[in-house]
Amino acid sequence: MMQRRWGRIISFSMVNADQQIGQPFVTAHYIAKMGVLALTRSLAKTLAPFGITANTISPGFIETGSVPRDVITQSVKSIPAGYIGSPDDAVGAVCYLLSDEARYVNGTNIHLSGGWGI
Repeated sequence: MMQRRWGRIISFSMVNADQQIGQPFVTAHYIAKMGVLALTRSLAKTLAPFGITANTISPGFIETGSVPRDVITQSVKSIPAGYIGSPDDAVGAVCYLLSDEARYVNGTNIHLSGGWGI
């Protein structure tokens, strides 16, 4: 990427990692996701002179089939948008960050959560 003077780095965190709040049941995972945010910002600053951007997407609830239906049904009540996101929502955010339209977007964290966790 540095030789080509162009590149896109996209990382995934979690929706409220930038709030740095206590997460007693997922502490190690949460700490790792906070680290992803710090790494992304460092990469963004270091690699910008080479035409490389680094950004993070932080999903909330995304329907992947890995969460039991009853948990999804209960969780949707706390999402301001009123529904669970789909993998296509994440794909859309990734495609945008890969595009030339996002060439000046660097070091940011996109919350992909329907308003949950903010």
